[in-house]
Amino acid sequence: MEIRRERLDPYLRRTGFYHASLIKRFEYDNPLISAFVERWRPEMHTFHLPWGECTITLEDVAMQLGLPVDGQPVSGMLRSWSKFHQRDIWEWCHELLGEVPPGHIGTTKYNIKLKWLRTRLQQMPLDLDDNGLMQYARSYILYLLGGVLLPDKANNTVHVRYLPLLADFDAIGTYSWGSAVLCWLYRSMCLATDYSVECMAGCHTLLMSWAGKKKERMTMLSSTYLGTVYAWIIYKSTR
Repeated sequence: MEIRRERLDPYLRRTGFYHASLIKRFEYDNPLISAFVERWRPEMHTFHLPWGECTITLEDVAMQLGLPVDGQPVSGMLRSWSKFHQRDIWEWCHELLGEVPPGHIGTTKYNIKLKWLRTRLQQMPLDLDDNGLMQYARSYILYLLGGVLLPDKANNTVHVRYLPLLADFDAIGTYSWGSAVLCWLYRSMCLATDYSVECMAGCHTLLMSWAGKKKERMTMLSSTYLGTVYAWIIYKSTR
């Protein structure tokens, strides 16, 4: 899949998703994420830490994910595709991606399985023309959106509401994808502060990357399991 992804690099650069495509899978530190969620205040959208407040900003998104943070808002419809776009969504899917997931034509299913996208990308032919490469680049972007950048709690499907935003290939990079990623992470952490909620959606990669960056200022003293309790102090360099 890595060799095939390299063939898509010029197209991912055109859309602003090249740096996000370089993100590697890694195991999330769930206790650390839980500790930050406990410090999250929905009314302020900030983490309340012993030395003050801090939060993830658009600058963090741009620096750590490489996504555009300026431009048009990312928005779309959840239903009523034919009324708004005057065409069937799965006909559009076939035009933009080159293929439709099995069993979706003529149904009201609006999610594409990430497993199907991953399998399709792994089997990408090596003799594609320009239009074919753009179709696979759209598939790769959908895979990133549903699997890394804008995942739901299940993290196994992506909604087709993003497809219209990928129709004009040269316009993809004009949307503020970074703002959408940050807003969805904020929203997900706000929902996760409810103790009755299990799991959390949103870009965990961004949260973990941001937390790693902040380790220059703080160190974790203990992680004794008493309902996941952490103690934090300001980091002081010994230099």
